[in-house]
Formats: sequence, structure tokens, C-alpha cells
Amino acid sequence: MDLRWFILIPLLLSCRPSLRKIIIDNDFALVRPGDYPGFTIPYRETERTKLIAKEIDQELLNLIVQRVYPCVGRLRYDYMSTRLDPESGNEVIRYFGRLRDDPLIAGYQIQFIFNGPGRLVLICVAPVPLE
Repeated sequence: MDLRWFILIPLLLSCRPSLRKIIIDNDFALVRPGDYPGFTIPYRETERTKLIAKEIDQELLNLIVQRVYPCVGRLRYDYMSTRLDPESGNEVIRYFGRLRDDPLIAGYQIQFIFNGPGRLVLICVAPVPLE
């Protein structure tokens, strides 16, 4: 990776509003029930995705899920993967929160979809069935 990106990416990210501010100030308008509609392939973590992941905290993850599924209690969410939609170029950062003792649902996933240099365009929230 070109050394200029290590300087440019943090600079660009520091100039934009935080994810929390974008999500909450827009009254969770980017949050939708369901899975990401595109096809994705495994993708490596980049400096950008690592910086974005630092902004995503447990409180925010719980607020997002409870906006779509109000009956879900507080869960502990873990980062699971970064994936790439090769057709659109979207990066999808996935988190998963495990439910305990549910006979049908393993937990809930949250997918943050970014298009371009860190621009959040959609958040998908879905239950994950037990397999």
C-alpha cells in the first residue's frame, strides 16, 4: 500500500462526522431490517475498516438493533468480518450478537455498508437462525 494512504485516510476520517452522529442525528434512517442485498466475497481488513471499527461501540450496536427489533435485549456484539461486493465496490463490515437459550435464533447480525472512502450508505439488521 502506498505510504500516502496511511496519512490521507486518517485525515479524511477525522474531517467527517462520527458514525454515531450520522446514525443518530438522522434518526436511524440508514437502518433497515434484512440482509445486505448484494453478493459479497471475503475481504481483508484495511486501515480504513480498522478506523471505522473503532467508532462502533456496544451501545451504538444495541441501539441499532433495538430500533429494528425492539424486543431484543442488550447483547454483546463482536466484529465478524469485512466483505466486499465486487460489483458495486461496497465494503460490508459485519457484527454478530449471540442470543442465549433461544430455540430458533442464534443471534442478530448488523452489516454496515460503506461506499467510497468511508461513506456509510446503509445498515442492515437481521436475525440469524440456528443451523
